[in-house]
Amino acid sequence: RFLTAGALMAVFAHWRRRIRPTPRQWRNLALTGVILFAGCHGPLATAQQHVPSGIAALVMASIPLLMPLVLWAYDRSQAPSARSLAGILVGFAGVAGLIAARQGLPAISDVMGAGVDPASAAMMLSGALAWAVGTIMTRVIDLPRSIVFNVAWQLLFGGLALMSLSGAAGEWNRFNAFAVPWYAWAGLAYMIVAGSLWGFSAYMWLIGVISPTRVATY
Repeated sequence: RFLTAGALMAVFAHWRRRIRPTPRQWRNLALTGVILFAGCHGPLATAQQHVPSGIAALVMASIPLLMPLVLWAYDRSQAPSARSLAGILVGFAGVAGLIAARQGLPAISDVMGAGVDPASAAMMLSGALAWAVGTIMTRVIDLPRSIVFNVAWQLLFGGLALMSLSGAAGEWNRFNAFAVPWYAWAGLAYMIVAGSLWGFSAYMWLIGVISPTRVATY
């Protein structure tokens, strides 16, 4: 998904304007891409094989809570206000309420450890933290000024890291493309376009124009 989207975006970025990043900017693109995708989506995808999707959604809803804390850790002058934290907590409670209404109250208690493997819970929380850290880094470190170029190479570096981890885990040997149903391929195509090309591009643009804490409430 990320490799395909990154390749398409890179072609468009090259056609649109030639960018010449510095070695430091290449390093930063690789670092943020790996943190955002291998650091977040890798653990999340692994954990979701063992926990209900609703629980995963609830844990990932902690990203807006983590974002102001990460920003504060980087810049002590960016302390989160009580009003902001209260609003984020209300939103988090709303997500919990939706899951409770759909899956029952026991599903919420599972997050506290009653029904979720501790390793899976730790992977999901580390993924949420990685996304928060990668988002803040993208805002504050030296990157090229082209959003399209940055998105393309963050997707490519993150996709390459995930493919490398997948190969090291032996998943390539177990994968049979002919066994994948058409609707799964259709879902993948949708995620490439809507999730990676459109969604991630919009996310990266918003990071540069409004508060990361507000962007994280998506």
